[in-house]
Amino acid sequence: MSEYPQLENAPIVEALIDIQVQLPESKRIDTLKEMYEELKKEFPKQKKRIRFSGSLEVKEEQAKAGVYDNRIDGFMFLSENEKRVIQARLDGFTHNVHKPYKNWDVLRNDTKKYWEIYKQVAEPISIKRLALRYINN
Repeated sequence: MSEYPQLENAPIVEALIDIQVQLPESKRIDTLKEMYEELKKEFPKQKKRIRFSGSLEVKEEQAKAGVYDNRIDGFMFLSENEKRVIQARLDGFTHNVHKPYKNWDVLRNDTKKYWEIYKQVAEPISIKRLALRYINN
């Protein structure tokens, strides 16, 4: 296997690994907040994650809007410079890394470490989806 050089100005502006899960019905939003104790040295900032869904219907010059869901569905734990983010949600886990992206090994190994913390706290029943995404300039 050949080594790939690390580019000084790689076009990757964000890389992420997302794992969608099914949690036990007994798990509540406050359970996910427990992750902060394990993560606060690397991710000192914490924000609520809001899920919002709604609709906009336009008929004959009249508009009707409706909100169906507006609630906290998890937490985001951010590094000091906000270039690394852990999202702990009731439906899954995401590890985001913003520019500068180092390499696959670092992303994979860090994600494994944070996923283990999520697993301990959230106790997922099953994994529904696993995704890897690179966002380029």
